[in-house]
Amino acid sequence: MIQTTRSYEDLADQMQKIWAAMGQHPGIGKIRPDMGQAGQDYKVEVDVEKAATLGVEPDVVAQTLDTLIGGRRSTTFERESKQYPVRVWVGEQFRKSPENILEMTVKGNRGGKETLVPLKDIVKVVNVVTTPEIRHFDRLRSVTLDAVINEGYGLGQVLNDVKKVSAMLLPDGYQTTVSGETRDYLKETYTIFLIFGLALAFIFLVMAAQFESFIDPFIIILSVPLSLAGAIFTLMIFNGTLNIYSEIGLVTLIGLITKHGILIVDFANKLQEQGLSPFEAVIQASRLRLRPILMTTFAMVFGAVPLAFSTGAGAETREQIGLVIVGGMSFGTLFTLFVIPVVYTYLTRKSVGKKKLG
Repeated sequence: MIQTTRSYEDLADQMQKIWAAMGQHPGIGKIRPDMGQAGQDYKVEVDVEKAATLGVEPDVVAQTLDTLIGGRRSTTFERESKQYPVRVWVGEQFRKSPENILEMTVKGNRGGKETLVPLKDIVKVVNVVTTPEIRHFDRLRSVTLDAVINEGYGLGQVLNDVKKVSAMLLPDGYQTTVSGETRDYLKETYTIFLIFGLALAFIFLVMAAQFESFIDPFIIILSVPLSLAGAIFTLMIFNGTLNIYSEIGLVTLIGLITKHGILIVDFANKLQEQGLSPFEAVIQASRLRLRPILMTTFAMVFGAVPLAFSTGAGAETREQIGLVIVGGMSFGTLFTLFVIPVVYTYLTRKSVGKKKLG
C-alpha cells in the first residue's frame, strides 16, 4: 500500500512506477491495483453577473437542472387503491450531451416580466476528470496493489524486495505499508520474536535456579544461536523460507538443543566437586556424555527426516518444520561439542579465581 498527502493524480503516477517494478519481479504475479479508472464529469459554472442582469437566481439554475436531468417527484396518482409517484424530467434524448443542457431554459425576471432565459447565455459546461473513489488509510491518500506470490518464493523475501524498490523509486512525502494477509504475517513475525525472547528468558531463569549460578546457564544458552544458525543455513540450502511453520520449529529447537549443554555442564560440575580441574572435568564430561547426546540428536534428526522430505497435501508446512529440526540439531550438536567445553573452561576458571580472591 502506497500512502501520501499529495494529490491523487500524483499518487496515481507513483503507483504506475511501483506497479511496473513489481511486474518485473519473478516472484510476483497477477498484480491488481484498487485504484479505479479516471472518470469524466461535467461541471456547470454560472456567470453570476449575467444571471443577475437577466433576473435569474443561481439557485434557480441548480433546481431547474436537478429537476430536468435528475428528475423530481412532483405528485402522486391513485389507481386501483394504489398510489404511484410522478417524477418530472426531460426525455433521455434531450439530455445526452452538454449541448442539450445548454439548450434548456430557466425562468427569469426582467423589467418585472417573467422570461425564459436559455442556459447557454448564463452558464458554461466544463469537462472535469475525476476519480470514482478516493481511498484513505490512516488519514492519508492511499492505493493498494494486490498480488499473488508465485511458487518457489516466500512472502518475506518478496516483501523485502518490494520495500527496497519502493525506497528507491518513491520521492519524499510517500510511505509504504501493508494490509490484509501480509499485515497479519508481519504481526505474527513480531510475535514470534517476543516468543523467542520469552523462551530464552524462561529457560535461563529455570537453569539459574537449578545450578544456583548465572554463569552455567549462560554457557548452556550459547548452544542456542549456534543451533539457530544451522537451522537457517539448512533452510537456505533447500530453498526454504522463514514462515510461521519454520518459526515453530525454531522455538522447538531452543528446548531441544539446550539439553546437550545441560548434560555437559552438569556432569562437569560434579566432576569438579570430586577434585578435578575445570579443563579435566569438561573434557571427561564431554567424553562420557557423548553417547546420550548423539542418541538424542539421532532420534530427533531421524524422526524429523520424513517431515523434511514429505510429499502430498500440506507437505509445504511439514517440510519447513522438518528442515529446521534436522539442520538445527545436526549443526547445533556439532558446534556444541566444541564450543561449550571451551567457554566452560574459560568462564569457570575466571569464576573460581574470583572466589579464591574473595
